Amino acid sequence: MKNELVIQLDPGRREFRPGETLSLIVGWQLDTQPESAEARLFWHTEGKGSGDIQIVETDVLHQPKMSEERKIGFQLPNAPYSYNGRLVSIKWAVELVVEPGSHSKLVEFSLSADGRALQPQIQ
Repeated sequence: MKNELVIQLDPGRREFRPGETLSLIVGWQLDTQPESAEARLFWHTEGKGSGDIQIVETDVLHQPKMSEERKIGFQLPNAPYSYNGRLVSIKWAVELVVEPGSHSKLVEFSLSADGRALQPQIQ
């Protein structure tokens, strides 16, 4: 069997607004019994300089089995908004991590007032 992790966001959505619930299904198929599993809601920066990362919430998935799916949800915060800039970008993501073996899967999405990542204003 091959180790596989899956994250499915709210029926295929990738754009969300503050205060919404990010509903998702996480799942895995492993060839060994996992000791721990957790899903993390976080944002991070990409671009020039050193990157920042902030874990906003963690959902510990108790008593994980070798193969399963679980429905979970995160209440999305008011900030920071997703931003695609020239020098720096702010990205939101959910990561599923299963141990041992450091198995992980990451899915990015955008968070803003209209759900789309903000763009720099060109003048």
